[in-house]
Amino acid sequence: MTNLERAAWDRGNKNFNIIDFHRGKNMKVVALNASARKDGNTSILLNTVLTELRVEGMETELIQ
Repeated sequence: MTNLERAAWDRGNKNFNIIDFHRGKNMKVVALNASARKDGNTSILLNTVLTELRVEGMETELIQ
């Protein structure tokens, strides 16, 4: 059983939030955007996700 599975089992919920599992730990999330359109839909999506992760206290970086 992996740590993630153990955490889900301990909570009694298989649909737990990964951010809750890592809360209080230093994390850095790196997003890679290999789209040909620098400010296209992929960039909008990645920036939306990275913004939410920053709100949760994680360090983020977007590589174009």
